[in-house]
Amino acid sequence: MWKLIPNEYHYHKGGGNGAMIAMMMQMEKNAQEAKQAEAERNAKAEQQALEREERLKNEAALEKANKIEQTGRKVSGAYDAALSDGRRRLESKGIDPELDPYGIMGLYRSSLDKARTGLPEIVEDTSNLFSPSLLEDAISGVRTTQRNKVGAEVKNTFADDFGLQAFNDTADDPILQSILDSQKQEAVTALDRALARGGMNEAGRAIADRELENMTKMGLAKANSLGGTVLGGYRTQLDDAVGKVRSKANEWDFNSGFNLDKERGTIDSLKGSLSSRLEGDVLNALSGQSFFDTDVLLGKAGTGSGINNGLPAASGAASNNGLIGSTTGVADRTKAPTSSSTRKLTPLDEVF
Repeated sequence: MWKLIPNEYHYHKGGGNGAMIAMMMQMEKNAQEAKQAEAERNAKAEQQALEREERLKNEAALEKANKIEQTGRKVSGAYDAALSDGRRRLESKGIDPELDPYGIMGLYRSSLDKARTGLPEIVEDTSNLFSPSLLEDAISGVRTTQRNKVGAEVKNTFADDFGLQAFNDTADDPILQSILDSQKQEAVTALDRALARGGMNEAGRAIADRELENMTKMGLAKANSLGGTVLGGYRTQLDDAVGKVRSKANEWDFNSGFNLDKERGTIDSLKGSLSSRLEGDVLNALSGQSFFDTDVLLGKAGTGSGINNGLPAASGAASNNGLIGSTTGVADRTKAPTSSSTRKLTPLDEVF
C-alpha cells in the first residue's frame, strides 16, 4: 500500500501526484469511518443482547417468583386442609382438638411443619403433600405412651401377688385357732373328769396329754389345709379381677373410658366382701371336722393306767374303774342300773 503522507509535504516538494494522494487519504478516511460504524453496530448489538438477556432473566425470575408464590398459597391451603382434617378425625374419636388433652394436635402440627419445611420452592401438585398417616402416627404414638403410663399405674396399685398380700397364709389363723382351742378344751375337760373320777392315773393322763398334743399338730395341719382352700379361692378371685384391670390398661384407647380409681374401688369392694365372708367360709370348710378323738384319748389313758390297776374304788363302786365313751369319759357304777347304764359294753369299756 502506498504510504500516505501529508499533502503539505508533496506540495512543498513540488510533487505532481497530489490528486492521487488526496484520493487515497479519502479512502483511508472512509475505511476508518466504516470500521468505526461497524464497531458501533457491534457494540449496539452487544448491548441489545445484554438487554435481552437481562430481560429474559427478569422475566424468568418473575415467573419463578410467581410460581413460588403460587406454591406457597397452595401449600398453605393444603396445610390448613390437613389441620382441619386432623381436627375432624380427633373429634370423631371423642377428643377435643382445641383442649388437646393428649398433645396429639401438637405432635401432628410438628409433623406437618417438618413435611412443609422439606418441600422444594416450586410444587406443581400439592394434593398429596401431607399424608393422612401423619395423624395416625401421632395418634399411635400417644396411644402407646398412654397405655404404658396406665399400665405402670395399675402395676403400682396392684402388685403381682395382690391376692396373696390381701389374704396371706395367716389370714385365717385366728379362726382356725379358735376352732382348735374349742375342740381341744372339750377333750381336756373329758380327760380331767376321767382323772377326777379315777378312770385313769397320772401315768395314763400323761400318755393322753402326749396324744393330745399329737392330735393338736395334726389337727392344725388339716385345718390349715382346709382353710388354705378357702384362702386360695379368695386369692384367685382377686387376682382374676386384677388381671381384668391389667387387660383393660393394655387395651386402653381414647374412648375406652378406663378409670383406675373406679377399678380400684371395685377391687377394694370385692376384697371387703371376701373379708366379711372369711369366718363363715372357713367354718363351713371345717364343718363336721373333729380334730380330737376323745375315745382314743381315754382309751390310751386307760391302757397307760393299766387294766384293774388297783386304784382305790369309790364307796360302793366296783373295783374295776371302767371308762365309757360318754362326754364325762367315766362310768359311774355306784348308781343303780338304768336303761342308759345297762347298755351293751363297748370295746373301750371292756378295756377296764
